[in-house]
Amino acid sequence: MSQNYDDINNRNLKKLFEQNEPADDFEKEALEGFATLEDNQHAFELKALVDKRVEQALVKEKKRRGAIIW
Repeated sequence: MSQNYDDINNRNLKKLFEQNEPADDFEKEALEGFATLEDNQHAFELKALVDKRVEQALVKEKKRRGAIIW
């Protein structure tokens, strides 16, 4: 994955952590799940693992097209 792509996605996650109020129920539930982790860094590490697995699956399936957000 390109560094620019990782930076954008990490920036979005960081912005979620910095919000005072979640924008919707999805963000609220996400933040509740992240609260069970040791710290925010653990969330970034888990996200990196998921991103890697998704990218491997997409490359394997040869269905990678443009930007994909999951």
